[in-house]
Amino acid sequence: MGVTNFLVRASKFSLALAPPGSTTSPAIPAWGGRRWVPASPGSRCQAQPSSAMKFLLKRPSNGRIEMITHTVIFRLNRPATTGQRKQFLEALEDFGRAAPHATGPALVHADLQMRPEGRSVSEFLMEVRFADPDAFKNYLNDPKHQRLVTDVLVPQCESWLSVQAETN
Repeated sequence: MGVTNFLVRASKFSLALAPPGSTTSPAIPAWGGRRWVPASPGSRCQAQPSSAMKFLLKRPSNGRIEMITHTVIFRLNRPATTGQRKQFLEALEDFGRAAPHATGPALVHADLQMRPEGRSVSEFLMEVRFADPDAFKNYLNDPKHQRLVTDVLVPQCESWLSVQAETN
């Protein structure tokens, strides 16, 4: 399974990238001649692909994802007491010491509480690395992960956001 086409649209630019393993580049007419295009005629703006886009361009010709970083940001139920924060942090750290199917221990970080309370403020971040998509899928279905979700996250979190990124 791989990305067969990737198109990014932003307010000022559009960029289409060739499929992994393709011998054509976005600027070659045979592929449609897609490349960074300024939003308006005469614009002097120039754009550079982000590190994520550059990484997609460097993907091995087989299109296989080599390493996955699973990052989760947790927002506790409100109001959250100091004791609840401590209990949640201990549960995450305990889980992270031996995260199932991971390449090593999870990194767990607590928010420094430098911003005023608001809807965009979360308390904790956990980052776990996996060797490949199969290891990540096995992690999701592992009983230890399922217990973390049902016993810790569901009762204690207002929300959590998860991103899986390809890393090297």
